[in-house]
Amino acid sequence: MTHELRAYQRAVLISVVLAAVCLVVLALAGHIGLGMLLCVGVGLGAANTALTHLAALRHVHERTDDRRNLVVAAAVRLGVVAAIAIAFAVAFWPDGIGVLIGLTAFQVVLFAMTALRPGERPA
Repeated sequence: MTHELRAYQRAVLISVVLAAVCLVVLALAGHIGLGMLLCVGVGLGAANTALTHLAALRHVHERTDDRRNLVVAAAVRLGVVAAIAIAFAVAFWPDGIGVLIGLTAFQVVLFAMTALRPGERPA
C-alpha cells in the first residue's frame, strides 16, 4: 500500500472516531443535531477524498498528458461538495454549521496524516 492510501485510511479512522466522540458529547449536551451534521461533514470529506483518489488513478491508467478532464472533474466535485455543505448549513442553521466544521476537521486530519511520513512523530 502506498503512503497516501495509508494516510487516507488513518485519516478516515481518526475522523470517524473523533466524530463519534463529538456526537456523544454533543448529544449529552443536548445538541444531537449539531453532532449528526458534524458527522455528515466528515462523511462528505471522506467521500470527496476517495473520489479524488479514484479520479487520479483513472487519469494515471489512461496514460494521457491531457489533464483537462482531471481538472474539470476536480472543480465540479469541489463545487458539488461545497454546495451540499452550504445547503446543509443554511437548511439546518444554526446546527448546520456542523457540516462545515466536520468537513474542515476531516481535511485537517487528512493533511496531518499525509504530512507525517511513516515512523515520524510530530514535534
